[in-house]
Amino acid sequence: MCPNTKVKLLPQQALLAMAIPFLGLLQAGGAQALSLTPLKIENTRGQLEIGNKSDRSIQIQLQVFTQRQVGGVKTAGVEPLGKESADKLIRLRRSVFRLGPGSTRLIPYRIVSPSQPFYVCGTSLQGLFNVRVCSRWEVSASSVPGPQRL
Repeated sequence: MCPNTKVKLLPQQALLAMAIPFLGLLQAGGAQALSLTPLKIENTRGQLEIGNKSDRSIQIQLQVFTQRQVGGVKTAGVEPLGKESADKLIRLRRSVFRLGPGSTRLIPYRIVSPSQPFYVCGTSLQGLFNVRVCSRWEVSASSVPGPQRL
């Protein structure tokens, strides 16, 4: 190297901007591994199916989120509800578990408050990123109890 040559270092923000996509590539397999069905919950009782399509075991947590609007689009809130608040909306048989490679698990649920929209999200708990896949409960005319007919 020549003694009069100056070396220009990249600012930290530029290094971070270049590193994030690379880190995403490292975790891309994990992001595609988690599945949750149905994406739209239509019955007040049923089962959610959680799947792990990867070749390694993953830790899953089911959490309940309120609904929010972002740019006119309905989506899950940022912070999950506490257990007590979540239990007032939906009862889930199990909320934290390990799912083996290539396996699925059925989680029974019961909607407690059909008049309030919310999301149930499965979150992968390991790796550099948390991956979140959600099912939506949306209020419909058939989901809200009406007057009883005799």
